[in-house]
Amino acid sequence: MRGVALLGIFLTHMITWYSVGPLPEDIFNHFSMVSKCIYKLNDLFILGKFFAIFSFLFGISFFLQIQSMKKMRGNPFNRYAWRITILGFIGIVHCTFWLNDILSIYALLGFLLIPVSKLSNRQLLIISIILVINIPGKIMELVHFLVVKPENLYTDYWKAPGKSFYQTITYGGWKELFGFNWNSWADKIRFLIISGRIFITFGFFLLGIYAGRMGWFQNFREAKGTFKNIFKYCFWIIIGAEIIRNSVFWLDAHYKLGWTQEPMTDFLVSILFNILTAALVCLYISGLTLLMFVPKWQIRFSPFSKVGKMAITCYLSQTVFGLLLFYHVGFGFFGKTALWLNCLITIVLFILQTVLCRFWINKFNFGPVEWLWRSLTYFKWQPMSKTKTISEL
Repeated sequence: MRGVALLGIFLTHMITWYSVGPLPEDIFNHFSMVSKCIYKLNDLFILGKFFAIFSFLFGISFFLQIQSMKKMRGNPFNRYAWRITILGFIGIVHCTFWLNDILSIYALLGFLLIPVSKLSNRQLLIISIILVINIPGKIMELVHFLVVKPENLYTDYWKAPGKSFYQTITYGGWKELFGFNWNSWADKIRFLIISGRIFITFGFFLLGIYAGRMGWFQNFREAKGTFKNIFKYCFWIIIGAEIIRNSVFWLDAHYKLGWTQEPMTDFLVSILFNILTAALVCLYISGLTLLMFVPKWQIRFSPFSKVGKMAITCYLSQTVFGLLLFYHVGFGFFGKTALWLNCLITIVLFILQTVLCRFWINKFNFGPVEWLWRSLTYFKWQPMSKTKTISEL
């Protein structure tokens, strides 16, 4: 599942030329019908969804790591805190090259998992649902709507950073790129809060911990009925939300009610969209899990497991591909390649990653970055070769 999530993350970044922030309006004007369809499909079915799956898996990993570390001497949370600190440093270095890095945010939010882990299952589930549908973000937006002009919440914020970003990737060298990324940390954090992505990410962390506590992935076959129910309920939530959303737009257009001109309509419809998005992520997770009960799909998805074992290495190397292809420091194809071509390039590069990961994992215990992370965590160089035994967590 982690390998599939990495493909979705890679695809959504590559489709929009590894952009950070809003795309220039003139790019949309030159979109073909095919590109417009791809952009819309990416927005509906890929953008943000696979990062959410990745976040869910991070929550499961946290639960499993803590359970494993409890078998060792000392406080398991101290070891975890050091481990997540190292991840933060890796993320900061990555963010210097590419502002959209998620590892640094995972590390920041990862520290909050320590006190949250003391919550009951019921509390964990309730809080996670509130966060994954971005209730805190919607409350902030409502307050802004009542106090300030609603149209200023996003548009005014994005004007200056968006223009600066476009100039950097199309004309800047490494010095300008590093400078832009380093000076844009405040903008990045502000966007994550305003958009609600930071709440959604943490919400899926908590859902992952909840799934770990319930043993859904440890007792895989016993939880099959649970996954079927999640898939079924999420499917009907998506259908219901889409019917309501489209009914609002149809009624407004047919009877000329003027609803779409009202900011409050956008606000209410966006809540429905958040519910739809969260349900779609859970549909993906439960659907992928149910496919693992089918032998043919186990074989088809087996190559993804090698990528998943080298998740951080693959994630960082995908950034290298993106920068070299689209930024001025590389070939400078930003905005010049068709979206269908970006999709094709993504598939080719991901297949290449899969082949390399399979070769690497057959010979070594860890991916390069995973090996470094683990070695620094335990203050001891871990055995890289398959011929040597891995020390216990």
